[in-house]
Amino acid sequence: MITAWIPCEGHLRPQKVDEFKGVRPLYSFILYSTTPFDMTVLNELDRFHLVCDVIDRVDELGSQGVYLKQQMQDKLVEHQQYISEHGQDMPEILQWRWPETL
Repeated sequence: MITAWIPCEGHLRPQKVDEFKGVRPLYSFILYSTTPFDMTVLNELDRFHLVCDVIDRVDELGSQGVYLKQQMQDKLVEHQQYISEHGQDMPEILQWRWPETL
C-alpha cells in the first residue's frame, strides 16, 4: 500500500492511497533513510560520480580509465549497501578531512 501526501486544511498530510478515491495525490514517497553524503550520491554530485564524469571526458585515460571507473561504480554499490545496513555513511566518508597543507 502506498502512502501519499494530500492537502488537508492548508497542510499536507500522509494518507494511504486506498483511503481516498478519485483524488490524485500531490506527492508519493517511499520511506528511505539517507545521509548527507547519500544526498550527493542521489544527485550524482559525489566524488565517485565526478570521477566517472572526468573519465568519460578524457579519452587519453584508455584502459586505466575503464578500470578506475569500475572501481568508482563498485564504491557506489558498497556505499548503498553500507548505508542500508548501518544507517550512516561509510567510515572513510565520515572520517575524511581536508589535508592541512595542499
